[in-house]
Amino acid sequence: MNIVKIIQQESKKYLKHVAIREAISSFTYEQLFENVKDISQKLENEEIKKHARVALLCPEGADYIILVLAILSLDAVAVPIHLNSSKEEIKRVIDEMKIEYFIYEETLFHSNGKNESFSISYKKHSFVIQHLNGKLADQNEFESLNPAFIRFSSGTTAKSKGVVISHESILERTDAADQVLKISSQDVILWVLSMSWSAASVRSKID
Repeated sequence: MNIVKIIQQESKKYLKHVAIREAISSFTYEQLFENVKDISQKLENEEIKKHARVALLCPEGADYIILVLAILSLDAVAVPIHLNSSKEEIKRVIDEMKIEYFIYEETLFHSNGKNESFSISYKKHSFVIQHLNGKLADQNEFESLNPAFIRFSSGTTAKSKGVVISHESILERTDAADQVLKISSQDVILWVLSMSWSAASVRSKID
């Protein structure tokens, strides 16, 4: 089960409807998935495969949504990194989550230049893909969760904890929100939450 494939299936009746509006620009569902396909092919060329853990450091906006959906469409796992994270915090996420790929907007992070591939230039941003060597000791258990995201939430201590969110969980949460809020395809949603929930924001408009 893949949440992006479900969104694509559900949106077939609404391909000409606006999916995302940002400032003075907008994307229909048709345009959205054309862009997602384009980026996912570039990620595939970088050998990003199913269950690969992909850390993402990117400005909020439409580009973020497209990049996240492209990652999820490959059954890879998105690991959003907060924009305000220090270099030390980013390194901790990469080390603790055994990250295999790090995609970042080139103005937000400067690495040592090792194992970097070409930049993906998209709209107003350029992204660098850094190939890493993260490996989990319990990879089979991780894969059995059908993971879509690993997000960090504050625990009882100051140290954040990684929480795995599955494709099924995203589906259940958006279904519940739509039922309670009675969201329909005629509604316009002002999104002020983190873009790391972008799959939810897109799906909520096409129920």
